[in-house]
Amino acid sequence: MSRQESPAVGAVVQFLLGPIVLATYVLGAWGLTASMGITSAFPWSAGPLSNWLVWLALGLLIHLGALGLRRQVAAATSE
Repeated sequence: MSRQESPAVGAVVQFLLGPIVLATYVLGAWGLTASMGITSAFPWSAGPLSNWLVWLALGLLIHLGALGLRRQVAAATSE
């Protein structure tokens, strides 16, 4: 991959990370409300994915990665 293609690929990946971050936050909120008995049962009733904190942490990690990628794309396009 050439240096000129790198910002374009980074921008596409950054664009695709937005819905993924939103989905993990929604799953975290759904897991929390299911634990509180407000909503219906959560799809994962057992295991590590059944804990809403796992989804929140995963969302935060992906969000931080997307922010770092945004900085790199902005720096590469300003050169």
